[in-house]
Amino acid sequence: MFFVDTYGGSQIGVVWKPSSLAPRPPKISNLYGRKWDKEKNLLHFDKVSALEGFHALGLKIVSSIAVKEGGEMVPFRW
Repeated sequence: MFFVDTYGGSQIGVVWKPSSLAPRPPKISNLYGRKWDKEKNLLHFDKVSALEGFHALGLKIVSSIAVKEGGEMVPFRW
C-alpha cells in the first residue's frame, strides 16, 4: 500500500499487506517480487527484489529508498 504526504512533502511511504507476504503456489500471476523455494514448491516474497523494482521503475524521480528495521530507518543499498 502506498501513502503520499497530502501536504506537499516529497516522500512516499509503502507498507506491505500481510497477505502479500504469505507464501504462494507457483503461478505466473504470483511471480513478481517473489523467489521460488524449490523444496517446498512455493513462492516467497522477496523484499529486496521488490525494492529494486521500485528503484528501476522510478529511476528519474526516486533519489533514495529507506527501510524501517527495528524501529529505525536504514538506507537501502542496491
